[in-house]
Amino acid sequence: MTGAFGIKSGPCIGVGIAGLQIGGPLQSNASSGNTRVFINGRELHALDVLVLQTLGPVIPGRYWMNAYGYFGYENYPVALGNLYQLYWLKNGGYGNNSKPHSPASGDIGGLVSDGTFSGYFVKKADGTTIEY
Repeated sequence: MTGAFGIKSGPCIGVGIAGLQIGGPLQSNASSGNTRVFINGRELHALDVLVLQTLGPVIPGRYWMNAYGYFGYENYPVALGNLYQLYWLKNGGYGNNSKPHSPASGDIGGLVSDGTFSGYFVKKADGTTIEY
């Protein structure tokens, strides 16, 4: 669902294209996690949680996350935030001349907000943009 991948019994080592039909459903213990933090049914490895903690507090629980970085509580459709945006903001935003990347679809061109809704534009490899 997110495109995250790793070696059996280990942490995430990268993010590729989400939704590929490889190997079947992921088991909850695929990463040998003991963190009580689940994303899309998989209990995270301790190193995954350490990385997430660099972006803010990580509370044990069950969460969903999609290929665009949006995450929320399992069985509750409203997003709590966006992992890619948190990373980008933590690392200086436009101030350091870097833009966040969505492995699902390309470079994020810019963030937008009206105070009640936030979104972003994605510039795809073919030059077109998608609005989220």
